[in-house]
Amino acid sequence: GYHVQSHGRADQPLALTVERDGALIELEVRPRKESTGLFSSRLILGVSNAEITAEQRASLERAAILLRLGPLEGLAAAGKETWRLTGSTLGLLGRMITGKASVKNLSGPISIAQFANSSASAGLSQFLFFLGAISLSLGILNLLPIPILDGGHLLYYLIELVKGSPVSEQAQMAGQYFGLIALAGLMGLAFVNDILRLVG
Repeated sequence: GYHVQSHGRADQPLALTVERDGALIELEVRPRKESTGLFSSRLILGVSNAEITAEQRASLERAAILLRLGPLEGLAAAGKETWRLTGSTLGLLGRMITGKASVKNLSGPISIAQFANSSASAGLSQFLFFLGAISLSLGILNLLPIPILDGGHLLYYLIELVKGSPVSEQAQMAGQYFGLIALAGLMGLAFVNDILRLVG
């Protein structure tokens, strides 16, 4: 089998030439977007030609490398992967805020349900990884400095620590309304993205 890494756009066909038994064969590959969390995704390539049967293609899509690690190695690997996913999620959020990434990357409940179904079909380990990624993404979202979230309360505590007095009730109420509107906007945008993916 082959592992191909490329930069491209989803559903945009790419030409690929491979050598098999001394002969060059032209293949067409089409990147497919795969979610790695609520705010992150990657493009993967599927290769097909007349010589590959449907069963072989399904087998290739299910193929994965299973690493068996001891308890300490497993904890270290989990920590590294958590750090990587955290950085990826925060990086994508930052790019969306600055306009360097499309807000179409936001996923709503429909997409999450689809991802859950596909990961469950891929096996228990993939499903558990998906659950961990979702939990991590929700945890990061909850810690954003938006009033009404835990991150907003931490922001109030920080302001109180700096100024030496608590934030006024009026300011807190205004912040709560702002946070509620911001969350409703994010949820609405994610839901619209889901609908557009279904009809697109």
